[in-house]
Amino acid sequence: MPSPLATSLALISLAGAGIAADAREIDPELEVVVKRYFRGMVDGDGATIRAVFHPDAQLFGVFGGEPVAIPLEAWIERIEGDPQPAPDARISPAPEDGVEWRIVGAEVAGDIARLAVRDRFLGVWYTDYLTLLHSDGTWRIVNKTFTYDKR
Repeated sequence: MPSPLATSLALISLAGAGIAADAREIDPELEVVVKRYFRGMVDGDGATIRAVFHPDAQLFGVFGGEPVAIPLEAWIERIEGDPQPAPDARISPAPEDGVEWRIVGAEVAGDIARLAVRDRFLGVWYTDYLTLLHSDGTWRIVNKTFTYDKR
């Protein structure tokens, strides 16, 4: 018999605007947060990004072979400016189905959630793990850990 946490695991992908959807047992509010996160990132819209991230959120990953820890505001400055892929990133053509964004896994336990996301940004496929907290009636991203496809 699966544990309650395993039962809450949902594999989904989002629909609309190049996003595929098959949500099973996931809070629709989480989908909205992820859609807004993606749109804000792709559109270089800092206000949209700020609306879905906790102000103290941090981003972690390896960029150009170096570990990075990026405060939210520093990342927004990059997104609003002229973001460039890492020098070791593999640039991929757009997918034939037009879907450049998928939630590939989700775990929800009460007021916390972890979403595994595959997205194509600047021609590069990323894997993002987003940790969210439900507080004051809304879900907010409190942490983003990322990696990308390398050459």
